[in-house]
Amino acid sequence: MKKILTLTLSLVIILQSLLVLSACNKSEDGTPKDMQLVAGGEALGYYFYAPEEWVVANQGNIKATYVSSVDYTSCTFIQTNVNYTTLSVPFKDAVSGAFELDSEGYLKAPFSGYELKISGEKCDFGNATEAYKYVFSYVYEEKPYQCMQIFINAKDSTYLFTFNSSAKEYTEAEGTYYQFYLKNKVQPIIDNFKFVDKSGEDTAPEYESDGKGNILVSDKTKSGFQMWVDDDYRVDYSSAMVSVTKEGGGNITVSKLINSTVSIKDNYLERKELLSAIADKTVDSESGQEVSTFTEIKGVIKNEDGTEKMHILDLPNVRSAAELEYTYVLDGKTYHVYQVFAVQGVLNVKAYVFTFTCEESVYSTEIDGVMEILKNMEF
Repeated sequence: MKKILTLTLSLVIILQSLLVLSACNKSEDGTPKDMQLVAGGEALGYYFYAPEEWVVANQGNIKATYVSSVDYTSCTFIQTNVNYTTLSVPFKDAVSGAFELDSEGYLKAPFSGYELKISGEKCDFGNATEAYKYVFSYVYEEKPYQCMQIFINAKDSTYLFTFNSSAKEYTEAEGTYYQFYLKNKVQPIIDNFKFVDKSGEDTAPEYESDGKGNILVSDKTKSGFQMWVDDDYRVDYSSAMVSVTKEGGGNITVSKLINSTVSIKDNYLERKELLSAIADKTVDSESGQEVSTFTEIKGVIKNEDGTEKMHILDLPNVRSAAELEYTYVLDGKTYHVYQVFAVQGVLNVKAYVFTFTCEESVYSTEIDGVMEILKNMEF
């Protein structure tokens, strides 16, 4: 699952190593409507917002967000190690030389079909002083991608923003995945990016402990729920969406269901279709046809009268809940997923999605602990 995401992050890391060598509605805290804070504050010198339904995957200096575990479209942001605004040549010329050198060396090596489409075009990036973008396409493991990288001069510092997505067709009307996300999701990220004067130091957050080895990893005001996990988990992100990961033990994400007009069943069927499309394929012994390795364990139940229903789960503090369980194989590794849709309220209905994902080899040893986390949640 991490392979394509790692590829996306590596584009940023490669450029970072090269540098070593040479308006919308807002909430009360300033967060734009339907967006979440990926990273920001006066200590960092900027505020990076993304769609509230995307996953946050910050790794040290690299601030990152991607669509989901079945769609690796992502945006990453870093402050470069060398400040291009302090060099003797104009900012545009400095970043142009760096990108051209990099594209001739590092970018073409792991990819086939590399093609530069836009080179050093001036663009807007939030309230930055100046910015220049480069767009290129490439093929990785026989799959087409398109990438946009923007070099940014803001508050006398240099930053790099990277947007990477599939070059496959999304719909006939919207074009490719890259075009769809750029128009509908990534352009708002760019427009709402805010640079501020730096002050203070960036510190890691402290989480409330219950004295039994569990920490509170959610803010009920922001997320709508409280979740305690044992301190073996690392907090990837905690805001409107919460993500925690245990080394060798899998990942748990919980968030509010954004599209409330789509039923739980249809949400699952859409996810199933996406996973089936990207999962490894195997040959069916009877038909001889190539089929997806997606395997449904608990999914949609078909009644004798033709109607359909979900597997119901009894959970405290919620009105109703439906559970799902499935496996799929990606890049030769089998992943096991346990997912729960929890519905709360009658007149003011809110739905939440709890997802636990791990490698098949550890699922049986981890699921009991995960179920305890789920049952102790407060919505």
